[in-house]
Amino acid sequence: MTDITKTNSNAEDVAAFILENTGPSALDVPAPKSVSPKVSNPDAELEITDIQEEKPAVILSRTEFILVFVGLALAVFISALDQTIVAVALQAIAAEFKSLDKINWIGTAFFLTATAFIPVYGQLADVFGRKLTFLLAIGIFEFGSLLCGVATSMDMLIVARGVAGMGGAGVFSLTMIIIGDLTTTRDRGQYLGLIGSTYGLASIAGPLLGGVFVDHVTWRWVFYINLPIGLITVAAVLRFLRFQAPEHESFYGSLKKIDWLGTVLLVSAVICILIPIQSGGSTYAWNSPTVIVLFIVGFLLFGIFLFVEGRVAKNPVLPFALFKNQYASATFATSFFVGAAFFILVFYCPLWFQIVLGVSATQAGIHTLPLMMGMVFSSILSGATATSTGYFFPFLPAGAIITALGAGLLTTLTEDASLAKQIIFMLIAGLGVGAGFQMCIVSAQVSVKPNLLAAVTSTNNFIQTIGLAIGIAICSSLFNTNLPNNIADALTSYGLSEIQLLGNASSAIVYQDSSVLHNSLYIVPGSDLQKALVHGYLETLRTLFWLPMGFSLVWCVTCLFVKKDKIAQGTEISMGA
Repeated sequence: MTDITKTNSNAEDVAAFILENTGPSALDVPAPKSVSPKVSNPDAELEITDIQEEKPAVILSRTEFILVFVGLALAVFISALDQTIVAVALQAIAAEFKSLDKINWIGTAFFLTATAFIPVYGQLADVFGRKLTFLLAIGIFEFGSLLCGVATSMDMLIVARGVAGMGGAGVFSLTMIIIGDLTTTRDRGQYLGLIGSTYGLASIAGPLLGGVFVDHVTWRWVFYINLPIGLITVAAVLRFLRFQAPEHESFYGSLKKIDWLGTVLLVSAVICILIPIQSGGSTYAWNSPTVIVLFIVGFLLFGIFLFVEGRVAKNPVLPFALFKNQYASATFATSFFVGAAFFILVFYCPLWFQIVLGVSATQAGIHTLPLMMGMVFSSILSGATATSTGYFFPFLPAGAIITALGAGLLTTLTEDASLAKQIIFMLIAGLGVGAGFQMCIVSAQVSVKPNLLAAVTSTNNFIQTIGLAIGIAICSSLFNTNLPNNIADALTSYGLSEIQLLGNASSAIVYQDSSVLHNSLYIVPGSDLQKALVHGYLETLRTLFWLPMGFSLVWCVTCLFVKKDKIAQGTEISMGA
Protein backbone atom coordinates (compact mmCIF):
# COMPACT_ATOMS: atom_id res chain seq x y z
CA MET A 1 0.00 0.00 0.00
CA THR A 2 2.88 2.36 0.50
CA ASP A 3 6.59 2.73 -0.13
CA ILE A 4 9.16 3.58 2.47
CA THR A 5 12.19 5.01 0.74
CA LYS A 6 15.05 7.22 1.80
CA THR A 7 13.32 10.18 0.20
CA ASN A 8 9.94 9.81 1.81
CA SER A 9 8.71 8.87 5.26
CA ASN A 10 5.12 10.03 5.31
CA ALA A 11 3.72 7.38 3.02
CA GLU A 12 2.56 5.00 5.69
CA ASP A 13 0.68 7.76 7.49
CA VAL A 14 -2.12 7.28 5.02
CA ALA A 15 -1.56 3.55 4.75
CA ALA A 16 -1.95 2.96 8.46
CA PHE A 17 -5.40 4.50 8.78
CA ILE A 18 -6.58 3.52 5.32
CA LEU A 19 -9.07 0.77 5.13
CA GLU A 20 -6.43 -1.21 3.33
CA ASN A 21 -5.06 -2.57 0.17
CA THR A 22 -7.45 -5.42 -0.51
CA GLY A 23 -6.38 -9.00 -1.01
CA PRO A 24 -3.16 -10.13 -2.60
CA SER A 25 -4.93 -11.15 -5.78
CA ALA A 26 -5.44 -7.47 -6.53
CA LEU A 27 -1.97 -7.41 -8.00
CA ASP A 28 -2.40 -10.08 -10.64
CA VAL A 29 -3.20 -7.64 -13.51
CA PRO A 30 -1.11 -5.59 -13.85
CA ALA A 31 1.43 -5.70 -11.02
CA PRO A 32 5.05 -4.80 -10.44
CA LYS A 33 7.31 -7.68 -11.35
CA SER A 34 8.90 -7.73 -7.93
CA VAL A 35 5.65 -8.32 -6.10
CA SER A 36 3.87 -11.64 -6.32
CA PRO A 37 0.20 -11.81 -5.41
CA LYS A 38 0.42 -15.42 -4.35
CA VAL A 39 0.91 -16.42 -0.74
CA SER A 40 2.92 -19.47 -1.62
CA ASN A 41 5.15 -19.86 1.41
CA PRO A 42 4.81 -17.35 4.23
CA ASP A 43 7.11 -19.45 6.38
CA ALA A 44 10.03 -18.91 4.01
CA GLU A 45 13.05 -16.91 5.15
CA LEU A 46 12.13 -13.45 6.35
CA GLU A 47 15.10 -11.38 5.27
CA ILE A 48 14.43 -8.33 3.10
CA THR A 49 16.01 -8.19 -0.33
CA ASP A 50 16.38 -5.18 -2.57
CA ILE A 51 13.46 -4.62 -4.90
CA GLN A 52 14.53 -4.15 -8.50
CA GLU A 53 13.46 -1.02 -10.33
CA GLU A 54 10.76 -1.51 -12.94
CA LYS A 55 8.75 0.60 -15.35
CA PRO A 56 5.24 1.65 -14.36
CA ALA A 57 2.57 -0.85 -15.35
CA VAL A 58 0.67 2.01 -17.02
CA ILE A 59 2.36 5.01 -18.63
CA LEU A 60 0.51 8.34 -18.85
CA SER A 61 1.61 11.72 -20.09
CA ARG A 62 2.71 14.20 -17.42
CA THR A 63 -0.55 16.14 -17.70
CA GLU A 64 -2.66 13.00 -17.56
CA PHE A 65 -0.74 11.72 -14.56
CA ILE A 66 -1.15 14.99 -12.65
CA LEU A 67 -4.88 15.17 -13.33
CA VAL A 68 -5.45 11.53 -12.37
CA PHE A 69 -3.32 11.90 -9.25
CA VAL A 70 -5.27 14.98 -8.15
CA GLY A 71 -8.50 13.06 -8.67
CA LEU A 72 -7.24 10.13 -6.62
CA ALA A 73 -5.97 12.45 -3.89
CA LEU A 74 -9.42 14.05 -3.70
CA ALA A 75 -10.97 10.59 -3.37
CA VAL A 76 -8.70 9.83 -0.43
CA PHE A 77 -9.48 13.26 1.02
CA ILE A 78 -13.26 12.75 1.11
CA SER A 79 -12.88 9.18 2.39
CA ALA A 80 -10.63 10.34 5.23
CA LEU A 81 -12.77 13.42 5.82
CA ASP A 82 -15.83 11.23 6.21
CA GLN A 83 -14.25 9.45 9.16
CA THR A 84 -13.52 12.59 11.19
CA ILE A 85 -16.15 15.10 10.13
CA VAL A 86 -19.05 12.90 11.24
CA ALA A 87 -17.88 12.69 14.87
CA VAL A 88 -18.49 16.41 15.35
CA ALA A 89 -22.08 16.10 14.12
CA LEU A 90 -23.11 13.22 16.37
CA GLN A 91 -24.82 15.33 19.00
CA ALA A 92 -26.84 17.30 16.46
CA ILE A 93 -27.90 14.10 14.70
CA ALA A 94 -28.94 12.46 17.98
CA ALA A 95 -30.95 15.53 18.98
CA GLU A 96 -32.82 15.73 15.66
CA PHE A 97 -33.67 12.05 15.49
CA LYS A 98 -34.12 11.66 19.27
CA SER A 99 -32.05 8.50 19.28
CA LEU A 100 -28.94 8.77 21.44
CA ASP A 101 -28.91 5.02 22.06
CA LYS A 102 -28.16 4.35 18.36
CA ILE A 103 -25.65 7.13 17.81
CA ASN A 104 -22.62 4.87 17.84
CA TRP A 105 -24.01 2.77 15.00
CA ILE A 106 -23.28 5.74 12.73
CA GLY A 107 -19.62 4.86 13.03
CA THR A 108 -19.99 1.12 13.52
CA ALA A 109 -22.14 0.65 10.39
CA PHE A 110 -19.54 2.36 8.20
CA PHE A 111 -16.61 0.35 9.50
CA LEU A 112 -18.54 -2.90 9.58
CA THR A 113 -19.25 -2.83 5.85
CA ALA A 114 -15.92 -1.24 5.00
CA THR A 115 -14.12 -4.01 6.81
CA ALA A 116 -16.16 -6.79 5.25
CA PHE A 117 -15.77 -5.55 1.67
CA ILE A 118 -12.06 -4.71 1.70
CA PRO A 119 -10.93 -8.08 0.29
CA VAL A 120 -13.67 -8.18 -2.37
CA TYR A 121 -12.37 -5.15 -4.23
CA GLY A 122 -8.98 -6.72 -4.84
CA GLN A 123 -10.54 -9.65 -6.62
CA LEU A 124 -13.00 -7.42 -8.51
CA ALA A 125 -10.07 -5.36 -9.76
CA ASP A 126 -8.56 -8.50 -11.26
CA VAL A 127 -11.79 -9.53 -12.94
CA PHE A 128 -13.10 -6.20 -14.22
CA GLY A 129 -10.00 -3.98 -14.16
CA ARG A 130 -8.78 -1.16 -11.91
CA LYS A 131 -10.67 1.68 -13.57
CA LEU A 132 -14.13 0.13 -13.64
CA THR A 133 -13.80 -1.22 -10.11
CA PHE A 134 -12.63 2.15 -8.78
CA LEU A 135 -15.58 3.91 -10.43
CA LEU A 136 -17.91 1.33 -8.91
CA ALA A 137 -16.44 1.93 -5.45
CA ILE A 138 -16.62 5.70 -5.55
CA GLY A 139 -20.10 5.50 -7.07
CA ILE A 140 -21.30 3.43 -4.12
CA PHE A 141 -19.58 5.80 -1.68
CA GLU A 142 -21.22 8.83 -3.31
CA PHE A 143 -24.64 7.17 -3.35
CA GLY A 144 -24.29 6.27 0.32
CA SER A 145 -23.29 9.85 1.16
CA LEU A 146 -26.36 11.15 -0.67
CA LEU A 147 -28.60 8.78 1.28
CA CYS A 148 -27.00 9.97 4.53
CA GLY A 149 -27.72 13.58 3.64
CA VAL A 150 -31.40 12.99 2.91
CA ALA A 151 -31.97 10.55 5.79
CA THR A 152 -35.29 11.03 7.58
CA SER A 153 -34.60 8.75 10.54
CA MET A 154 -31.71 7.32 12.51
CA ASP A 155 -32.34 3.87 11.06
CA MET A 156 -32.18 5.21 7.51
CA LEU A 157 -28.97 7.06 8.33
CA ILE A 158 -27.36 3.93 9.77
CA VAL A 159 -28.24 1.91 6.66
CA ALA A 160 -26.89 4.70 4.46
CA ARG A 161 -23.64 4.72 6.42
CA GLY A 162 -23.35 1.03 5.74
CA VAL A 163 -23.73 1.68 2.01
CA ALA A 164 -21.09 4.41 2.14
CA GLY A 165 -18.74 2.03 3.95
CA MET A 166 -19.09 -0.53 1.16
CA GLY A 167 -17.79 2.05 -1.29
CA GLY A 168 -15.25 3.59 1.06
CA ALA A 169 -13.34 0.32 1.36
CA GLY A 170 -12.75 0.28 -2.39
CA VAL A 171 -11.93 3.98 -2.69
CA PHE A 172 -9.02 3.67 -0.27
CA SER A 173 -7.60 0.39 -1.48
CA LEU A 174 -7.94 0.97 -5.22
CA THR A 175 -6.35 4.40 -4.96
CA MET A 176 -3.25 2.77 -3.53
CA ILE A 177 -3.27 0.06 -6.19
CA ILE A 178 -3.67 2.54 -9.06
CA ILE A 179 -0.87 4.78 -7.79
CA GLY A 180 1.33 1.72 -7.64
CA ASP A 181 0.52 0.92 -11.26
CA LEU A 182 1.28 4.47 -12.39
CA THR A 183 4.66 4.82 -10.66
CA THR A 184 7.93 2.94 -10.27
CA THR A 185 8.93 1.44 -6.95
CA ARG A 186 11.58 4.14 -6.55
CA ASP A 187 9.18 7.02 -7.21
CA ARG A 188 6.13 5.61 -5.50
CA GLY A 189 7.07 6.82 -2.03
CA GLN A 190 6.96 10.51 -2.88
CA TYR A 191 3.48 10.23 -4.37
CA LEU A 192 2.13 8.15 -1.53
CA GLY A 193 3.73 10.72 0.77
CA LEU A 194 1.55 13.36 -0.86
CA ILE A 195 -1.45 11.10 -0.31
CA GLY A 196 -0.39 10.85 3.32
CA SER A 197 -0.36 14.64 3.57
CA THR A 198 -3.82 14.71 2.01
CA TYR A 199 -5.03 12.29 4.63
CA GLY A 200 -3.51 14.37 7.40
CA LEU A 201 -5.15 17.50 5.99
CA ALA A 202 -8.52 15.75 5.95
CA SER A 203 -8.04 14.62 9.55
CA ILE A 204 -7.45 18.21 10.62
CA ALA A 205 -10.08 19.78 8.36
CA GLY A 206 -12.80 17.29 9.31
CA PRO A 207 -13.56 18.54 12.82
CA LEU A 208 -13.41 22.18 11.68
CA LEU A 209 -15.65 21.77 8.65
CA GLY A 210 -18.01 19.58 10.62
CA GLY A 211 -18.34 22.23 13.29
CA VAL A 212 -19.03 24.96 10.73
CA PHE A 213 -21.70 22.89 9.00
CA VAL A 214 -23.43 21.92 12.24
CA ASP A 215 -23.36 25.41 13.73
CA HIS A 216 -24.12 27.51 10.66
CA VAL A 217 -25.77 25.32 8.01
CA THR A 218 -26.96 21.79 8.82
CA TRP A 219 -25.33 18.54 9.88
CA ARG A 220 -26.45 17.06 6.55
CA TRP A 221 -23.63 18.89 4.79
CA VAL A 222 -21.06 16.68 6.49
CA PHE A 223 -22.29 14.12 3.95
CA TYR A 224 -23.24 16.38 1.03
CA ILE A 225 -19.69 17.73 0.81
CA ASN A 226 -18.57 14.36 -0.59
CA LEU A 227 -20.72 14.74 -3.70
CA PRO A 228 -19.09 17.62 -5.63
CA ILE A 229 -15.57 16.53 -4.71
CA GLY A 230 -16.32 12.96 -5.72
CA LEU A 231 -17.62 14.10 -9.10
CA ILE A 232 -14.25 15.75 -9.81
CA THR A 233 -12.55 12.43 -9.12
CA VAL A 234 -14.96 10.55 -11.38
CA ALA A 235 -14.38 13.03 -14.22
CA ALA A 236 -10.58 12.80 -13.92
CA VAL A 237 -10.53 9.00 -13.82
CA LEU A 238 -13.03 8.60 -16.66
CA ARG A 239 -11.23 11.00 -18.95
CA PHE A 240 -7.53 10.50 -18.25
CA LEU A 241 -6.93 7.09 -16.64
CA ARG A 242 -6.13 4.47 -19.27
CA PHE A 243 -5.97 0.82 -18.28
CA GLN A 244 -6.03 -2.18 -20.56
CA ALA A 245 -8.97 -4.30 -19.49
CA PRO A 246 -7.98 -7.76 -18.23
CA GLU A 247 -8.78 -10.64 -20.56
CA HIS A 248 -10.99 -13.40 -19.22
CA GLU A 249 -12.84 -16.28 -20.78
CA SER A 250 -16.33 -15.06 -19.86
CA PHE A 251 -18.17 -12.85 -17.42
CA TYR A 252 -19.49 -15.77 -15.39
CA GLY A 253 -16.17 -17.56 -15.57
CA SER A 254 -14.48 -14.50 -14.13
CA LEU A 255 -16.96 -14.27 -11.28
CA LYS A 256 -16.10 -17.82 -10.29
CA LYS A 257 -12.59 -16.67 -9.43
CA ILE A 258 -13.90 -14.54 -6.57
CA ASP A 259 -14.05 -16.16 -3.13
CA TRP A 260 -17.76 -15.54 -2.66
CA LEU A 261 -18.17 -18.21 0.01
CA GLY A 262 -15.40 -16.76 2.13
CA THR A 263 -16.75 -13.24 1.67
CA VAL A 264 -20.30 -14.19 2.68
CA LEU A 265 -19.06 -16.11 5.71
CA LEU A 266 -16.82 -13.24 6.82
CA VAL A 267 -19.50 -10.56 6.39
CA SER A 268 -22.07 -12.66 8.23
CA ALA A 269 -19.70 -13.50 11.07
CA VAL A 270 -18.66 -9.88 11.60
CA ILE A 271 -22.29 -8.69 11.67
CA CYS A 272 -23.42 -11.42 14.06
CA ILE A 273 -20.57 -10.71 16.47
CA LEU A 274 -20.76 -6.91 16.38
CA ILE A 275 -24.53 -6.60 16.88
CA PRO A 276 -24.56 -8.13 20.39
CA ILE A 277 -21.40 -6.25 21.32
CA GLN A 278 -23.16 -3.05 20.23
CA SER A 279 -26.56 -3.68 21.81
CA GLY A 280 -25.73 -5.91 24.79
CA GLY A 281 -26.59 -4.30 28.11
CA SER A 282 -28.83 -1.66 26.53
CA THR A 283 -31.27 -2.86 23.86
CA TYR A 284 -30.84 -6.46 24.98
CA ALA A 285 -29.68 -7.95 28.26
CA TRP A 286 -26.34 -9.72 28.07
CA ASN A 287 -28.00 -13.00 28.99
CA SER A 288 -30.90 -12.58 26.56
CA PRO A 289 -31.49 -15.27 23.91
CA THR A 290 -30.85 -12.75 21.14
CA VAL A 291 -27.36 -11.87 22.35
CA ILE A 292 -26.40 -15.46 23.10
CA VAL A 293 -27.65 -16.80 19.77
CA LEU A 294 -25.91 -14.07 17.77
CA PHE A 295 -22.61 -14.70 19.54
CA ILE A 296 -22.87 -18.45 18.96
CA VAL A 297 -23.81 -18.06 15.30
CA GLY A 298 -21.14 -15.40 14.75
CA PHE A 299 -18.28 -17.43 16.16
CA LEU A 300 -19.54 -20.58 14.45
CA LEU A 301 -19.56 -18.77 11.10
CA PHE A 302 -16.10 -17.40 11.79
CA GLY A 303 -14.84 -20.89 12.51
CA ILE A 304 -16.30 -22.15 9.24
CA PHE A 305 -14.73 -19.16 7.48
CA LEU A 306 -11.29 -20.09 8.82
CA PHE A 307 -11.73 -23.67 7.64
CA VAL A 308 -12.84 -22.57 4.17
CA GLU A 309 -9.97 -20.11 3.81
CA GLY A 310 -7.38 -22.61 4.97
CA ARG A 311 -8.61 -25.79 3.30
CA VAL A 312 -11.12 -25.04 0.53
CA ALA A 313 -10.71 -21.64 -1.15
CA LYS A 314 -8.36 -21.54 -4.14
CA ASN A 315 -8.07 -17.74 -3.94
CA PRO A 316 -8.88 -16.99 -0.28
CA VAL A 317 -10.31 -13.63 0.65
CA LEU A 318 -7.69 -13.54 3.42
CA PRO A 319 -4.20 -15.06 3.03
CA PHE A 320 -4.71 -17.35 6.00
CA ALA A 321 -1.27 -18.95 5.70
CA LEU A 322 0.36 -15.67 6.77
CA PHE A 323 -0.78 -16.29 10.34
CA LYS A 324 1.78 -19.09 10.55
CA ASN A 325 4.45 -16.38 10.47
CA GLN A 326 5.25 -15.44 14.09
CA TYR A 327 6.40 -11.90 13.33
CA ALA A 328 3.45 -11.14 11.06
CA SER A 329 0.97 -12.52 13.59
CA ALA A 330 2.44 -10.34 16.34
CA THR A 331 2.14 -7.32 14.07
CA PHE A 332 -1.48 -8.16 13.25
CA ALA A 333 -2.32 -8.33 16.96
CA THR A 334 -0.57 -5.02 17.56
CA SER A 335 -2.40 -3.35 14.67
CA PHE A 336 -5.74 -4.50 16.06
CA PHE A 337 -5.18 -2.71 19.36
CA VAL A 338 -3.63 0.36 17.71
CA GLY A 339 -6.74 0.75 15.56
CA ALA A 340 -9.12 0.27 18.47
CA ALA A 341 -7.30 2.75 20.71
CA PHE A 342 -7.05 5.45 18.08
CA PHE A 343 -10.61 5.55 16.83
CA ILE A 344 -12.15 5.54 20.28
CA LEU A 345 -10.28 8.80 20.88
CA VAL A 346 -11.28 10.24 17.50
CA PHE A 347 -14.93 9.29 17.90
CA TYR A 348 -15.59 10.31 21.51
CA CYS A 349 -13.37 13.33 22.15
CA PRO A 350 -15.61 15.73 20.16
CA LEU A 351 -18.66 14.39 22.00
CA TRP A 352 -16.89 14.96 25.33
CA PHE A 353 -16.16 18.60 24.51
CA GLN A 354 -19.68 19.30 23.28
CA ILE A 355 -21.54 17.72 26.18
CA VAL A 356 -19.24 18.15 29.15
CA LEU A 357 -17.80 21.57 28.30
CA GLY A 358 -20.93 22.79 26.50
CA VAL A 359 -18.99 24.16 23.51
CA SER A 360 -20.30 24.42 19.97
CA ALA A 361 -19.58 21.84 17.31
CA THR A 362 -17.01 24.16 15.72
CA GLN A 363 -15.25 24.66 19.04
CA ALA A 364 -15.30 20.90 19.63
CA GLY A 365 -13.55 20.47 16.30
CA ILE A 366 -10.89 22.97 17.30
CA HIS A 367 -10.41 21.24 20.65
CA THR A 368 -9.81 17.96 18.82
CA LEU A 369 -7.08 19.38 16.57
CA PRO A 370 -4.19 18.57 18.95
CA LEU A 371 -5.06 14.87 18.70
CA MET A 372 -4.94 14.95 14.88
CA MET A 373 -1.86 17.16 14.68
CA GLY A 374 -0.01 14.94 17.14
CA MET A 375 -0.83 11.89 15.04
CA VAL A 376 0.36 13.47 11.78
CA PHE A 377 3.55 14.86 13.35
CA SER A 378 4.59 11.59 15.00
CA SER A 379 3.82 9.63 11.83
CA ILE A 380 6.15 11.85 9.82
CA LEU A 381 8.84 11.94 12.53
CA SER A 382 8.84 8.20 13.22
CA GLY A 383 8.89 7.39 9.52
CA ALA A 384 11.76 9.77 8.82
CA THR A 385 13.77 8.49 11.77
CA ALA A 386 13.20 4.84 10.89
CA THR A 387 14.18 5.48 7.28
CA SER A 388 17.38 7.33 8.19
CA THR A 389 18.53 5.00 10.99
CA GLY A 390 16.97 1.70 9.94
CA TYR A 391 15.44 1.13 13.38
CA PHE A 392 11.65 1.00 13.56
CA PHE A 393 10.92 -1.23 16.55
CA PRO A 394 11.51 1.29 19.40
CA PHE A 395 8.60 3.41 18.14
CA LEU A 396 6.09 0.61 18.75
CA PRO A 397 6.47 0.24 22.54
CA ALA A 398 7.17 3.97 22.87
CA GLY A 399 3.97 4.79 20.98
CA ALA A 400 2.00 2.40 23.18
CA ILE A 401 3.30 3.95 26.39
CA ILE A 402 2.67 7.49 25.16
CA THR A 403 -0.86 6.63 24.03
CA ALA A 404 -1.64 4.97 27.35
CA LEU A 405 -0.33 8.06 29.14
CA GLY A 406 -2.43 10.42 27.03
CA ALA A 407 -5.61 8.35 27.39
CA GLY A 408 -5.03 7.99 31.11
CA LEU A 409 -4.64 11.75 31.47
CA LEU A 410 -7.92 12.27 29.60
CA THR A 411 -9.72 10.31 32.31
CA THR A 412 -8.65 12.97 34.83
CA LEU A 413 -10.32 15.88 33.03
CA THR A 414 -13.17 17.54 34.89
CA GLU A 415 -15.87 20.01 33.93
CA ASP A 416 -13.59 22.94 34.78
CA ALA A 417 -10.37 21.57 33.24
CA SER A 418 -8.10 24.26 31.79
CA LEU A 419 -7.59 24.66 28.07
CA ALA A 420 -3.88 23.93 28.49
CA LYS A 421 -4.63 20.54 30.03
CA GLN A 422 -7.02 19.64 27.25
CA ILE A 423 -4.50 20.54 24.52
CA ILE A 424 -1.56 18.76 26.16
CA PHE A 425 -3.46 15.57 26.99
CA MET A 426 -4.89 15.30 23.46
CA LEU A 427 -1.51 16.03 21.90
CA ILE A 428 0.15 13.29 23.95
CA ALA A 429 -2.45 10.72 22.91
CA GLY A 430 -2.10 11.71 19.24
CA LEU A 431 1.69 11.49 19.32
CA GLY A 432 1.54 7.93 20.60
CA VAL A 433 -1.06 6.62 18.19
CA GLY A 434 0.57 8.22 15.15
CA ALA A 435 3.83 6.40 15.79
CA GLY A 436 1.95 3.14 16.30
CA PHE A 437 0.10 3.36 13.00
CA GLN A 438 3.27 4.20 11.10
CA MET A 439 5.46 1.47 12.51
CA CYS A 440 2.84 -1.28 12.30
CA ILE A 441 3.00 -0.98 8.52
CA VAL A 442 6.80 -1.19 8.55
CA SER A 443 6.74 -4.12 10.97
CA ALA A 444 4.32 -6.04 8.78
CA GLN A 445 6.49 -5.51 5.72
CA VAL A 446 9.80 -6.56 7.26
CA SER A 447 8.18 -9.75 8.55
CA VAL A 448 8.16 -11.38 5.11
CA LYS A 449 10.04 -11.53 1.83
CA PRO A 450 9.29 -8.87 -0.84
CA ASN A 451 6.97 -11.13 -2.83
CA LEU A 452 4.60 -11.28 0.15
CA LEU A 453 4.55 -7.56 1.01
CA ALA A 454 1.18 -6.87 -0.62
CA ALA A 455 -0.46 -9.82 1.12
CA VAL A 456 0.90 -9.01 4.56
CA THR A 457 0.03 -5.31 4.22
CA SER A 458 -3.55 -5.95 3.16
CA THR A 459 -4.07 -8.45 5.96
CA ASN A 460 -2.55 -6.06 8.50
CA ASN A 461 -4.88 -3.25 7.49
CA PHE A 462 -7.90 -5.52 7.38
CA ILE A 463 -7.28 -6.58 10.97
CA GLN A 464 -6.66 -2.97 11.96
CA THR A 465 -10.06 -2.05 10.54
CA ILE A 466 -11.62 -4.88 12.56
CA GLY A 467 -10.05 -3.22 15.59
CA LEU A 468 -11.66 0.10 14.70
CA ALA A 469 -15.13 -1.41 14.40
CA ILE A 470 -14.91 -3.58 17.51
CA GLY A 471 -13.43 -0.74 19.57
CA ILE A 472 -16.38 1.51 18.74
CA ALA A 473 -18.86 -1.31 19.30
CA ILE A 474 -17.47 -2.03 22.77
CA CYS A 475 -17.59 1.67 23.64
CA SER A 476 -21.17 1.89 22.43
CA SER A 477 -22.18 -0.96 24.70
CA LEU A 478 -20.42 0.58 27.69
CA PHE A 479 -21.89 4.00 26.95
CA ASN A 480 -25.46 2.69 26.77
CA THR A 481 -24.98 0.49 29.81
CA ASN A 482 -23.30 3.00 32.13
CA LEU A 483 -25.04 6.27 31.23
CA PRO A 484 -28.37 5.55 33.02
CA ASN A 485 -26.63 4.52 36.24
CA ASN A 486 -24.24 7.46 36.17
CA ILE A 487 -27.05 9.95 35.61
CA ALA A 488 -29.10 8.40 38.41
CA ASP A 489 -26.11 8.64 40.76
CA ALA A 490 -25.46 12.24 39.74
CA LEU A 491 -29.08 13.23 40.33
CA THR A 492 -28.95 11.66 43.78
CA SER A 493 -25.72 13.47 44.66
CA TYR A 494 -27.39 16.79 43.82
CA GLY A 495 -30.49 15.91 45.83
CA LEU A 496 -32.60 15.53 42.70
CA SER A 497 -34.76 12.75 41.34
CA GLU A 498 -35.79 11.41 37.96
CA ILE A 499 -39.23 12.89 38.54
CA GLN A 500 -37.68 16.38 38.46
CA LEU A 501 -35.95 15.49 35.22
CA LEU A 502 -39.02 14.00 33.53
CA GLY A 503 -42.02 15.45 35.25
CA ASN A 504 -43.17 11.89 36.00
CA ALA A 505 -41.90 8.79 37.72
CA SER A 506 -41.12 6.66 34.65
CA SER A 507 -37.39 6.11 34.77
CA ALA A 508 -37.42 4.29 31.43
CA ILE A 509 -38.49 7.32 29.41
CA VAL A 510 -35.40 9.38 30.07
CA TYR A 511 -33.13 6.75 28.64
CA GLN A 512 -35.31 5.80 25.70
CA ASP A 513 -35.91 9.40 24.64
CA SER A 514 -32.43 10.86 24.53
CA SER A 515 -33.70 14.29 23.48
CA VAL A 516 -34.89 14.77 27.07
CA LEU A 517 -31.30 14.51 28.22
CA HIS A 518 -29.93 16.84 25.55
CA ASN A 519 -32.63 19.45 26.09
CA SER A 520 -32.14 19.35 29.85
CA LEU A 521 -28.45 20.08 29.36
CA TYR A 522 -29.17 23.53 27.97
CA ILE A 523 -32.63 24.78 28.99
CA VAL A 524 -31.51 25.83 32.48
CA PRO A 525 -27.80 26.70 32.25
CA GLY A 526 -26.04 26.58 35.59
CA SER A 527 -28.86 24.76 37.35
CA ASP A 528 -28.26 21.77 39.59
CA LEU A 529 -30.18 19.65 37.10
CA GLN A 530 -27.83 20.61 34.28
CA LYS A 531 -24.76 20.05 36.46
CA ALA A 532 -26.01 16.60 37.44
CA LEU A 533 -26.60 15.57 33.84
CA VAL A 534 -23.22 16.87 32.70
CA HIS A 535 -21.55 15.00 35.54
CA GLY A 536 -23.37 11.81 34.52
CA TYR A 537 -22.06 12.16 30.99
CA LEU A 538 -18.58 12.97 32.28
CA GLU A 539 -18.38 9.82 34.36
CA THR A 540 -19.61 7.74 31.41
CA LEU A 541 -17.03 9.17 29.02
CA ARG A 542 -14.28 8.72 31.60
CA THR A 543 -15.06 5.02 31.52
CA LEU A 544 -14.64 5.01 27.75
CA PHE A 545 -11.25 6.72 27.89
CA TRP A 546 -9.94 3.91 30.08
CA LEU A 547 -10.38 1.58 27.10
CA PRO A 548 -7.75 3.12 24.79
CA MET A 549 -5.39 3.13 27.75
CA GLY A 550 -5.96 -0.59 28.26
CA PHE A 551 -5.69 -1.35 24.54
CA SER A 552 -2.40 0.54 24.42
CA LEU A 553 -0.94 -1.50 27.25
CA VAL A 554 -1.87 -4.72 25.44
CA TRP A 555 -0.35 -3.29 22.27
CA CYS A 556 2.85 -2.66 24.25
CA VAL A 557 3.03 -6.38 25.06
CA THR A 558 2.15 -7.76 21.61
CA CYS A 559 4.69 -5.53 19.85
CA LEU A 560 7.51 -7.16 21.82
CA PHE A 561 7.17 -10.20 19.55
CA VAL A 562 7.51 -8.41 16.19
CA LYS A 563 10.71 -8.51 14.15
CA LYS A 564 13.33 -6.12 15.54
CA ASP A 565 16.08 -6.30 12.92
CA LYS A 566 17.55 -3.14 11.46
CA ILE A 567 16.41 -2.26 7.95
CA ALA A 568 19.45 -2.41 5.65
CA GLN A 569 20.70 0.86 4.18
CA GLY A 570 19.09 1.49 0.80
CA THR A 571 16.41 -1.16 1.19
CA GLU A 572 13.00 -0.22 -0.11
CA ILE A 573 9.89 -1.50 1.56
CA SER A 574 7.15 -1.57 -1.02
CA MET A 575 3.54 -1.77 -0.02
CA GLY A 576 2.85 -3.56 -3.25
CA ALA A 577 0.42 -0.94 -4.50
